[in-house]
Amino acid sequence: MAALMKIGSNYDQLVEAIIRPPRARYNETLLGSQKFKLGTREYHRTDLEIRNPRGHTLVCSHFQPAAMARPKAQLPCIVYCHGNCGNRLDVLNDVRVILPHNITVFAFDFSGCGLSGGEYISLGYYEKDDLGAVVNYLRTSGTVSRIGLWGRSMGAATCIMYGATDPSIAGMVLDSSFSSLQVLCLELANSTQVKVPKLMINGVLKIIKKSVQKKANFNLEECEPVKHVGSCFSPALFAHAKGDTFILPHHSKTLSSKYAGDKNEIEFDGDHNTYRPDFFYDSLIIFFHNTLLVDEDADLALMVDQAASGSLNSRLPFSPIINPQESMQSQALGELSGSDSLADFQNFDYGAQSNFNPYSTTTGPRTSFTTGQQQQQGFGYEDEDEDLKHAIALSLLETGSQNDDELSPLLK
Repeated sequence: MAALMKIGSNYDQLVEAIIRPPRARYNETLLGSQKFKLGTREYHRTDLEIRNPRGHTLVCSHFQPAAMARPKAQLPCIVYCHGNCGNRLDVLNDVRVILPHNITVFAFDFSGCGLSGGEYISLGYYEKDDLGAVVNYLRTSGTVSRIGLWGRSMGAATCIMYGATDPSIAGMVLDSSFSSLQVLCLELANSTQVKVPKLMINGVLKIIKKSVQKKANFNLEECEPVKHVGSCFSPALFAHAKGDTFILPHHSKTLSSKYAGDKNEIEFDGDHNTYRPDFFYDSLIIFFHNTLLVDEDADLALMVDQAASGSLNSRLPFSPIINPQESMQSQALGELSGSDSLADFQNFDYGAQSNFNPYSTTTGPRTSFTTGQQQQQGFGYEDEDEDLKHAIALSLLETGSQNDDELSPLLK
């Protein structure tokens, strides 16, 4: 017990890794042109702000067909919920896959993330209220019919906790959700290269709970999606990477086994942060096509557009529609402007690449969170695991549970 009293700045890093991970702030110009084409059809992005129940501003973007290309006044919508270090930029990879099916896409930064208000995240506890505010906005917008949810990591856990309260949600795609935050913390502590006494881990977690409650005003024990799946009746597609060592695949299996509604499971190669393969997106589109009751006319329109553009799959070529005022901004962003760039874009299979950004001519992967300016801009998906494991090792070292020689390799 005396060792536990030694927890200092390193322990604080562990608490911060849970409620205040690296925040992916970015310049809004990275969202790209508000008007763009996919194949021959025009689309636009509407940027807006919503207030959550705590009074925080949520920055949001709604991607949908332009007025002249809109087949109906009301269209189904997928709400994308990012992970703990993510933001709405994460969905830019995916709008090109979804929009041609006459499904709109709504993305936003959770409170405490990206450019939204708020200081801390809560791994689903308050995020479910953010999601509720977004759904309420869409319900009253007059432009949305059925609503589906797509969450990744923390976002998937949020979808489950919200979905248990709203049976009108048409369907949910749940990628890499944890089943229990407490179980996850224990697994991360045990994943270090040295044996850590269970009593010591439980002692550290007990103190962490108190600090999280004091700083962020929520109880870690209430971040338990597994306690909510029994009240979820919307169809669900559980997805998990086979090589995920941060949130192990058994979390999704546990959630699926206890899920009250219709559900299915898919697995694929990769880890927690890798870009999802084409198989995942094919499964996602089929799932939402059925649950959102997408019109068959959308498939016919897509086939016509594919034939007109020469594309053999659903990933139609992208090109921005640039206003004169936007031209210099677009040039600075490296967006498509010349025929050579457009040709490169049309011939590039972004599904085979990691974190490809459809709003950029760069054909390599988007950079994950590492160091320098790219980390500040927030490209790519979150590297959640390394930051949290590092903080756990530091905390255990501070408690005296292991000597410096044993833990030092984990801290490099």
